[in-house]
Order: sequence, then C-alpha cells, then structure tokens
Amino acid sequence: MTDQTMLGGIEMKNRFVRAAVGDHTDGGHLSEGTYSLYRALAEGGAALLMTGFAVVDPKEQIAGIFSLADDVLVPEYQQLTKMVHDAGSKIVAQLAYLCGFAPVDRPLAPSDGKNIYTQIETFEMTLDEIGQMKQYFSSAARRAKEMGFDGVEVHAAHGFLHHQFFSPQTNRRTDLYGGSVENRSRFLMETIEAIQNETGKDFPVLVKISVDDVPQEDFLYMARQLDERCIAAIETSGSWMMHKPKERTYYHEATALIAANVKCRVIQTGGNREFDALEEQLNATEIDYFAFARPFISEPDMVNKYLCGEIQKPRCISCNFCGRNPKYICVFEKDKLNKA
Repeated sequence: MTDQTMLGGIEMKNRFVRAAVGDHTDGGHLSEGTYSLYRALAEGGAALLMTGFAVVDPKEQIAGIFSLADDVLVPEYQQLTKMVHDAGSKIVAQLAYLCGFAPVDRPLAPSDGKNIYTQIETFEMTLDEIGQMKQYFSSAARRAKEMGFDGVEVHAAHGFLHHQFFSPQTNRRTDLYGGSVENRSRFLMETIEAIQNETGKDFPVLVKISVDDVPQEDFLYMARQLDERCIAAIETSGSWMMHKPKERTYYHEATALIAANVKCRVIQTGGNREFDALEEQLNATEIDYFAFARPFISEPDMVNKYLCGEIQKPRCISCNFCGRNPKYICVFEKDKLNKA
C-alpha cells in the first residue's frame, strides 16, 4: 500500500485517495476553513485528494460549493493547490453539472422530468445546450490546469448530468444521445474529447462512474470506451447511502471486473475500511487505489496513523451522521456542532 506508482502523470506516494466530499463555499470563493481542511488532509498522508465536486456552469455557483466556472477564481485555487503540494500530496478537481441539485432557472437534464433526489423539475437539453455544456467542462478543465491541479475528474455518478445521460432510467431521448448504450455514452465521451482538446492529452483526466444501476455489460462498455480515450483512471461508485454500516467494499466485484478489462488505473471507492482486506484485494486483483470519503471526515490523518502502526482500520462507523449535518462533522466530534 506504500509503494510509489504513477496515475497518468501523477506521482502517487501510496495507494490511498481521499474521495470527494462536497465543500461549502461562498459562490465558489474559498475560505480559511477550506484551506485549513485541505492542509490537514494533505498533511494526513493520502497520496491524492479529490476535491468536492466543482460546478462548471456559472449559473450553478449559487449552490455554494467549489466552482471552476469563472476565471476570477483562479488565484484562490492556485493558493489551494500550492498548499496541498507543499504538504506532500496531489490534488485533482472533480467537475460536475448538478442537474437539478441546485435551484437554478431551467436546470438541464437529458430528458424532461424531476430530479429523483430533490424533486426539482429539469428540462431536456437541446443539441445547442449539449454543445455549450461540453464547452463548460473543457473551460473548467483549462482553469484547473492554470490553477495548478494535477488533473480533473468528470463526475459521471450520483445523479449528476453525465450519470443521467448514461442511465436508461433518466435518459429517454430518441436522438444520438439516447437509446443504445453507445448513444447514452456519447455525451461523456465527447466531453472527455473536448477536455483533452482544450488541455492536451498529457493533462490527466479521471472519470467517476456508477456501477450499481446499469447492467454489467453497460458499465464495461463505458469503461472500455474511456480506456480507449487514454484517460488516467476510472473511479467506481454508486448509491452509497443505501448500504448498511457493517457492509464493506460495496463495489469490489464490479471494480475488479473493470480493472481486468482496461489498461488505465482503477480506483475503488465505497465501504473501504479494513486495511488488511484492502491489501489482499490489491494483491489479488488489478485494482490500483482505494479511496475513502467518510473516514477522512472522521480522521484527516488516517493514513499517517495507519502507516505508523497506530490503527488497523479507520474509526469511521459508516453511520452517515456527517452527511446529515451541514458542516460534515463526524459523530465522534458532534460537540463541535454547537460551535460551528
């Protein structure tokens, strides 16, 4: 777990990744609290930090999370990436269109309907809007490169736009972007190509995909198509909130299958807890890295504790208390809620 590897062009000092957790901002502007959090994470030992999802459409900046939608933000994020690098870690910006998770005028989706999580009404994208959205993503990736990020990750899971295009449950289009798995994958593939044209193919692009709401042959098709486009890594995920606290490695079987069918790196996210079990999976499969979200909320220095022999597993109990409060405070630190 401590060997040095390369993820695309990113030097990885170990096999641990901090998975994305939504970050609170004021219209995309970073606070001292944000800098303090990422400093602690970078000093905590993980090889790579994924930012919380960052909006690419200026209209969605009202969501109050990270944003790569405006050039004015470049200096603030340059400070963030320099701080992370100085602390010995790498950092990737996760890009997303929220697709009805933010109360904007006319939120876009592959098809008319309501976001199943927020019940906000969404509107089917025109071909012109699809073209504009690809430009939003490629421009955000260009800003990420200027900001000093080590790469970008396109979020194609958790009900965001690229996930909704891929899922037959939310994509009811009858044009080139709907119907067959090839058509449902088209928007994501064109987005990757737009990013690579904007930033150059040497700038690492990762993709986070959902593997629990589509047939196996569909996510394998997507993985192979992404691999052909020379992306740096595929991160697997799914409906993580549906799993019980004692469940482990929610998507291991699908992740191992993808890893056996692609040449790019593969990151397993979701329910990673016992380090000895992950070590066994690392040796027995082609999976390359293991990402943690909630455990790093509880213990930003979890990796250092493990590497020093202080812990054999994270203290996180997967209770989701952190996800039910606006400051992502761990249940073991709940006394801080009154102070936050």
